[in-house]
Amino acid sequence: MSNLKAILFDFDGTLADTNQLITDSFLHVLTPLFLAMSKLGVKADECMMVGG
Repeated sequence: MSNLKAILFDFDGTLADTNQLITDSFLHVLTPLFLAMSKLGVKADECMMVGG
């Protein structure tokens, strides 16, 4: 199994929006995944996510 890696750039040079950038990035990836899982009858809270 490969590790998911991402590089997030905050182009204005500040850290003020970094938390929102990370949250938005994860939601962009996970929302379609959770929708697909719900169609299969799998609840997101029944899954364990393992990070690398």
